Amino acid sequence: MGRYQEGYLRKRFGAWHVSYYITENGQRKLMSHRLCDDQQKKSHVKQLRDEYMRDHVNIGAANTGPMGVVAFWDAV
Repeated sequence: MGRYQEGYLRKRFGAWHVSYYITENGQRKLMSHRLCDDQQKKSHVKQLRDEYMRDHVNIGAANTGPMGVVAFWDAV
């Protein structure tokens, strides 16, 4: 189970991107995903970032509070 991440917005190559970290085989990797072109307002881009992070990165980690003992035991 990963940690909750907000994501970092970057404006690169004529588009908005969100950057976040994942862990694979004990290695921490910086990932990036293109959200939309750079003509969008930042408020709209933040909404797209929040949706992407909730649906693809923070699955099961968002706003669930601390993990209980039983859930930890089952996961580990």
